[in-house]
Amino acid sequence: MSKPFFSYSVPRINSLVFKLADYCNQGCTYCYRENDKERPARIMSEEVISAAVGKYIDFLESKGNARSVVYLIWHGGEPLLAGISKFKGIMEMQARIGAERGVQFVNSVQTNGVYLNEEWAEFFRENRFLVGVSLDGPKEIHDIHRKNKGGMSTFAETMRGIGLLRAHKIRTNLIGVITNESAGHADALYNFYRDLGVQDIDLIPCFDYGDPLTLSPEAYRAFMTRIFKRWQADGYGPLRIRFLTDVMKKISALRSGGCATIGCELMGACGQNWSIGVEGEVYPCECLTPIKRMELGNIREASFERLMDTEGFSAVRAENNDIADDCRACDVLAVCRAGCLNRRLRDFKLDGKRDPYCLARRDVIKLALEDEHAAAIK
Repeated sequence: MSKPFFSYSVPRINSLVFKLADYCNQGCTYCYRENDKERPARIMSEEVISAAVGKYIDFLESKGNARSVVYLIWHGGEPLLAGISKFKGIMEMQARIGAERGVQFVNSVQTNGVYLNEEWAEFFRENRFLVGVSLDGPKEIHDIHRKNKGGMSTFAETMRGIGLLRAHKIRTNLIGVITNESAGHADALYNFYRDLGVQDIDLIPCFDYGDPLTLSPEAYRAFMTRIFKRWQADGYGPLRIRFLTDVMKKISALRSGGCATIGCELMGACGQNWSIGVEGEVYPCECLTPIKRMELGNIREASFERLMDTEGFSAVRAENNDIADDCRACDVLAVCRAGCLNRRLRDFKLDGKRDPYCLARRDVIKLALEDEHAAAIK
C-alpha cells in the first residue's frame, strides 16, 4: 500500500468561510453555485454565526491548536447583500466573544465590488478587513461572463469600488477567473493587472466539472507559462500572483530546509479551510460546496470534532490521498502536491486521478526551478 500523501495526523482547521448571503446581484455565466439564476434571498442568522464561531474556538482549544488569532472569511453569493447593519452586528459579536475567549479576529470579505461605497469602505478600514474583489480583466474581457442579471456591464461599478478601497488604503486583493475566451490574452491581462495598483491577485481557471465553460488544460498551460515569463521579466513584481508566488516560496523552503506559508493548493492538504452554509451546513472546503456528498453535517447540531469524525470527512481524507501512480512518480511532486482535490474527485474523472491542469502546473514549476533567483521571492 502506498504511503498516505497527507497524514492528517494533526486535526486542523485554519479558517472558516461563511456563505453569509446565499444569492447574488450578478449573473456570472460561469458561476459554480448557479448564482446567475434567481435564488431565494437567504441571509445567515446570528444563531448560525455564533454557533460556528464558538465551536471553532472550542475546536482550536481542544486540539491543542489554541491561538489568539481566528481567521474568518465572509463569502456568498454576494456577502454585501446582507447589509452593513449585519456586518456591524458581526463586529459586535466578535468584540464580545473576543473579550470572553481571549481571541482576536481577522476578517476577510470576497465581493464583486458593485455595492462598495464610502460607508462600506470606512467600515472595512475601521475594522481592518482584507477585501477581495472579483475582476476578470479590462472591460472587454470582464464583461464576457460578469454581467448583471439584466445582461448589463458591471465593469465600471467594480472599478469604482476598487478605487474606493485604494483611496481608503484598505488592503485589497483581486480574483481573476481565466476562461477560454480570455486565456489567449495573457499579455493584455498581465499589463492590466500590473498597472492597476493592486498588488495581490489570484488567477484561477474557470472550472465546473466538465461544463463547456471549463477552461481547457491546453489553454491554461499556454496562459500560465506566458504569465510566468512576463512576471519573471518584471523581477517578480509589482504583482504578487498567488499560485506563482506560492510556487516560488515552496521552492525556496525546499532548498533551505525551512517552511513556507502558502495556500492549500500546494500543501496537498484539502479539508483545512471549512465552509459554513447559510443554514449552518458544513463542508470541508468552499470549492467542494457544489458536491452534496461532501456535506459533513450542520454546525447547529454538531461540534467540529464530531464533524471531523464523520464518514464524510474520512472520504475527504481518502480521496485526497488517492493519487495517480504517475503523479506520485513526478519529479515536481514535492512542489506541486498533486493539485486541487476539487479537480480530481472520483465523481469527475476528467484525467484519471490527476488534476486536469497537471501539465500546466508542471511546466510552470519547471520554469521556476530553473531560476536561481527563486529563493528571493517573499
